[in-house]
Amino acid sequence: MTSDFQSVLHVRTETLQQQKNRRDTFSSSANVPQMPSSSSATRWLLLDESNQSEVSIDMNNVQGDRPHVQLQSLEDKFIQSRVDTMKNIEQTVVELGSIYQQLAQMVQEQGEMVQRIDSNVEESHTNIELAHGEIVRYFQSISSNRWLMVKIFAVLIVFFVFFVIFIS
Repeated sequence: MTSDFQSVLHVRTETLQQQKNRRDTFSSSANVPQMPSSSSATRWLLLDESNQSEVSIDMNNVQGDRPHVQLQSLEDKFIQSRVDTMKNIEQTVVELGSIYQQLAQMVQEQGEMVQRIDSNVEESHTNIELAHGEIVRYFQSISSNRWLMVKIFAVLIVFFVFFVIFIS
């Protein structure tokens, strides 16, 4: 039973270390990509000055990739990081569930032991009461025997005195 408890503590310690690592990994803002803002998406689009209804793309700021590909890439990274985070949370919840199941099993085993201890204590209490009664009875027997011995000794002394005085 102690080894079960030690294994639960070991698993819990490992889980806490993993949670700390996850917290460190996902809490820093540099590791979590942010959703692209609409203003960064609109800076690539410019209104054509000759025709106000048409939109043109500013190709001067593009570094070999298209803006919508970059936006899609950022969105994919963000979604993937969220998926990974959810998987980690789910795994943590499953680990906690298994720890609680082990704890419930240990509590149940302890409950059986407590019941056995309680019944042993009650049995010991009954035996002690019976022993006390026997000791009291024995003491009464001894004390009544003393008086008997004293009476016999007194009768013998009386006979001795009677024979010494009247026979001698």
